[in-house]
Amino acid sequence: MKTFWHEFLSVRRALRQNIELRSKRGLWLIGDDGHTMDREKAINVFMDTLAAGIEYLPLSNKPCEGWSDKTGCPGHARKDTGEDESP
Repeated sequence: MKTFWHEFLSVRRALRQNIELRSKRGLWLIGDDGHTMDREKAINVFMDTLAAGIEYLPLSNKPCEGWSDKTGCPGHARKDTGEDESP
């Protein structure tokens, strides 16, 4: 058996990277209006997310089974088929 994890984003790490960036551009966040957020807006979004108790964000449309905002994807056991495919 192998364990696979769905990709997720650490909000703290993303916040730290945005604070450390020297440019005024955001990290790659797209706002509700479809435009890239500037650095200050991205920092505010991550601060609000942490304040809401969310430590991790899934990088898929919907969280996987067992998803936790505090720990992310728990990992999923899968029989090794020799193929590289996500669960």
